[in-house]
This record gives sequence, C-alpha cells and structure tokens, in this order.
Amino acid sequence: MQFLQANPLAGLDWPVRMLVTEEADSSVSIAWTDFAYVQRRYRIAGKDAQLNMASEVAAAIAHSTSK
Repeated sequence: MQFLQANPLAGLDWPVRMLVTEEADSSVSIAWTDFAYVQRRYRIAGKDAQLNMASEVAAAIAHSTSK
C-alpha cells in the first residue's frame, strides 16, 4: 500500500477499521479514524488524491451500512 511505503509506521492505523455500535434506541453509529489525521500523524506527503479516495470509500461504506 502506498501509505505504508510513504511511512511504514502508518501500518499502526492500517488497514482501516470501522467500529459499528448500536444505541439503546436501535440506531446504528459507525466510526473510523479520519484519513487526514492519519496523514498528519505519519507525515505522509504527496498522497492527497489517494487519501481523498480512501476517505470517499470509507464514507460510502459507512453510508451503505447505516441504511
């Protein structure tokens, strides 16, 4: 993966994990680590397009799961 090649320590937050929780009212919440945070944390440069795509994919997965 390009992010791991940019900084192998990014493997601490990769692969992306999503936490799905059900609330008392039966609503479902989905959370994951923001890719901009991962980018800053590991000082990943020159991968903005890839990180934006990863963010879009994660949001699409979360959206489709919460229906």
